[in-house]
Amino acid sequence: SIDRILGLRPETLCIAHFGPHENAIEHLNRIRNRSILWDRLSIQAAKEGMDLEEFTSLVLEEDELMNQIEESHSPERSLKGGLLGFHMYGKWKLEQG
Repeated sequence: SIDRILGLRPETLCIAHFGPHENAIEHLNRIRNRSILWDRLSIQAAKEGMDLEEFTSLVLEEDELMNQIEESHSPERSLKGGLLGFHMYGKWKLEQG
């Protein structure tokens, strides 16, 4: 988990396809915070019966960095692919109670 890696206090983090990040702690904290945000938003989307399109719009409203990334990429590299798993997770978590 991210918390376990943070506990190791790494200086550099190497992520497949993205290369090394010198400030590993800061990068991991951003990933952790984004995961917490998307978890909350996925449950909200499931409660409100949102489809993937609506969920994507919600994330773009709430996550400023993702909004900037989405604007800079072509539709083929859409945020939707990454959000699909969170969308399904929110529905599953809601069903579990």
